[in-house]
Amino acid sequence: MGVRSPREGAPPSPLSKRSNLMMAWLQEFLIRYPELALFLVIAGGYWIGSFKAGAFSLGPVTGALFVGLLVAAALVLALALLMMWTAAPMMRLLGVTGANVANRLSGVVLGALAVQFVMDGLRSSF
Repeated sequence: MGVRSPREGAPPSPLSKRSNLMMAWLQEFLIRYPELALFLVIAGGYWIGSFKAGAFSLGPVTGALFVGLLVAAALVLALALLMMWTAAPMMRLLGVTGANVANRLSGVVLGALAVQFVMDGLRSSF
């Protein structure tokens, strides 16, 4: 009984079909040739590094690092979006009891990590 979108059930627009096809092609291309993803990051960095504002310029290395940071942030945001999209179906699949079990299990793992960090810190202190 959630709020329904006004476009829910409407056929997809030709623009969204086209953009989906382009994204699918790009995904397949980068999966097939992963070295090109690295090349695109470095090339984008060199391109950004070539811009100058008065006497200030990022340079190719800083530009490549900046583009790499942007790509990493985009990947993290895409992963978070994917997790949000799959949260409702996952809750229907797990149910209330399964969600509680997963919650408790995550808490135990987090607690074990915390204890391990404290033990490592104490060990390195003495």
